[in-house]
Amino acid sequence: MKLKLVQLESKYSFEMGKLQNYLFNNYKINWLDQVTSTMNIVDSKIRSNCLDEIVVANYQTDGQGRFKRKWHSPLGKDLLLSIPMKLNLNQLSKLPILISLSICKVIVRFLGSEKSVKIKWPNDIFVNGKKISGLVIRATKKKSIVNANIGIGINVNSSMRDFLKIDHPATSLLNEIKKDSDRQKILYELIRQISYHFNQPYADCFTEWKKFLWIPKNKILLKNVDHIQFNEIECLPIGVDDDGLLIVQTSDGKNFKLTSEEVTFQY
Repeated sequence: MKLKLVQLESKYSFEMGKLQNYLFNNYKINWLDQVTSTMNIVDSKIRSNCLDEIVVANYQTDGQGRFKRKWHSPLGKDLLLSIPMKLNLNQLSKLPILISLSICKVIVRFLGSEKSVKIKWPNDIFVNGKKISGLVIRATKKKSIVNANIGIGINVNSSMRDFLKIDHPATSLLNEIKKDSDRQKILYELIRQISYHFNQPYADCFTEWKKFLWIPKNKILLKNVDHIQFNEIECLPIGVDDDGLLIVQTSDGKNFKLTSEEVTFQY
């Protein structure tokens, strides 16, 4: 099924609001039944310089998360998509914050409350201590331009039975609000939120992102991080800097800054 984003806007804008700006106005949506991974398809399209098609799948045989983890989702129940975006190089570090905040605001809107919603650093969305959404970004740079592939999974209509095969606590909108949700409407609201946050002062978005931020306080073991001279060291997360990098402290009081690719928290 192929759609133009303006078709979703005409369907949902009265209830959800307009898209806000030009960012996705010319995008198409390619909604497929089954793929290996929406990320793989968008990677291929980016190589062909096609950056105006959002790929959505009812099912992925090889869904991907951070650190090559698998993203498991049953057929036709959840929102699984990848979005290509062409950005300036200086926007790349802001991208995880703007996208994770946008996902968070989607979850808040459909839940009707923000009290139980948290962004687990760097970009997983949790509700009542259980994962409801994940985000992975792959980027290729060419001089000052970045082509980003933004992969997003949101548990929409999965049931508790569907989570039995997952090795971490998980939840869905169905589990939280006790009714099915329209995945097209959630997709539209997601694109609307991304459009909105890209059109706002970044400092305001960063402040709002920090309000939702949750950093586990358990100690982490770092091994062979390129810019730090050690083989293995135990650290305690203490916060984030103005770019969203994780600040950790060693037992002797030294602080280091780490990217999302250098840290993974255990569930």
